[in-house]
Amino acid sequence: MMMDDSDKAVSSEKSDQLKFIEKFSFFNHFVILLLATYMALLSLSEYSGRNKFLEIIQLRISHLNEKFLNIYPTDNDQLKDLKICIDKLKLIDLETRNLIANGVDLDKHYLSNLRERFRLEVACENTKQNSLETPYSDFTFFTNTVATLSSIRLFAYSMILSGIVGALTAALRAVKPLTLHAISLGTAAGFIVFLLILGGKDTLFYGGGTIINFSPFTGSFLGLLGGLFSDKLFELLKRSLHFLEKNS
Repeated sequence: MMMDDSDKAVSSEKSDQLKFIEKFSFFNHFVILLLATYMALLSLSEYSGRNKFLEIIQLRISHLNEKFLNIYPTDNDQLKDLKICIDKLKLIDLETRNLIANGVDLDKHYLSNLRERFRLEVACENTKQNSLETPYSDFTFFTNTVATLSSIRLFAYSMILSGIVGALTAALRAVKPLTLHAISLGTAAGFIVFLLILGGKDTLFYGGGTIINFSPFTGSFLGLLGGLFSDKLFELLKRSLHFLEKNS
C-alpha cells in the first residue's frame, strides 16, 4: 500500500514536471513568434517607407520643375532660389537611391534623417550641418540594424522571418512543441520563396525606373504561406525536379 502511494507521488511529480515543461515550451514558442513577427514588421516598414519616400521626392521635384518653367525670366532671384531647392532635392533623391541599393553609408543617410532634410528643403530653409546627422543612438539595436541594410536584404529578411512565423504558426496549430526543426523549415521555406520571387520578378514588382521595387507585402505573404505549408512546398519542389529530370 505504501509502495502504491509512493508510485502515485512519483507519477504526480512527473506529471507536474511535464506540465511545467509544456508551459515553458509554449512560452518560448510564443516569445520567438512575437520576435520574428516584430522583426518582419520592422523590415517591411523600412522597405516600404523608402519606396514611398522616393516617390514623394520625385513628385516634389517634378512640381518645382514645372514652377521653374512658369516663372517670369527676369525674376532672377526667385529662379536662383528655386534652382537651389531643386538641386538639394535631387541630392536627397540620389542619396535615397543609394540607401535603397547599398544601405547606410553615413548617419545623414538614415531614412529618418533624409526625411527631415526633405522637410527642411521643401520649405527652402537653411539648415545647420549637425541637424542633418542625428544618429540612431536612441533606437533599439534591432531598429538600428534594420535601418542600415540595403532594400534587397530587407526584402529577403522579411520573407525569411515570415517563413519562420508561418512554420511556428503551423506548429502551434498542430499543438507541437517548439523545435529547431520547425524554425529551420520556416527559414528554408522563406528563403526558397525569396529566390523564386527573384526569378519571377517580372510578375511581382511594381513601379518603374532603374530600381526594382518589389511588393514587400506580397513577398512576405508568400513567405508566410511557404512556412505554413512547408511540407507541401518541398513536395512541390521535389516533383518539379523529377519532372525536369525526366524531360531533360
